[in-house]
Amino acid sequence: MLGIIASVTGMSIVGALSAIGVVGIVAVIIVATILLIIGLVIFGFYVKTLSKALLKCKEENRKISHKHPWLLYIPLFCFVYNFIVVINVTDSLREELKSRNKDLDNDLWDYIDMGKSLGLWYSVLNACNLIPLINSFTLLPSLVVWILFWYRIRTYSKLLD
Repeated sequence: MLGIIASVTGMSIVGALSAIGVVGIVAVIIVATILLIIGLVIFGFYVKTLSKALLKCKEENRKISHKHPWLLYIPLFCFVYNFIVVINVTDSLREELKSRNKDLDNDLWDYIDMGKSLGLWYSVLNACNLIPLINSFTLLPSLVVWILFWYRIRTYSKLLD
């Protein structure tokens, strides 16, 4: 393959190899940029779900403003602030459902928890993703728990409609 590229372009094999290397690096950068943009958009839908859930709560039941989840876009700060958002969003939903006297299928644990344990596990696993070597074991579980927490918040938010 390199011989064909070298003969067609008039370069030496070393020149052809370096040309492929540059193209490969550019391709990796393009793919990584596309994946980053897709990830940020998906994360935006998650943050929007948290914000909408807070908007559905009355002001007196809301523990934080509906704008606060958007602070999760701040790099590094988000690893700590995620704990605060999880606790306050779940507490706000619990207070709102309590004030509306909604029955949650008589499942007391879910009524008390409101997805808080899932959210805290997501926060812990997400923070562990910063630690080299450990992150190879926590990346997939953090994604799974994040999706479960997101679904739980969406479910409880729909009860407020």
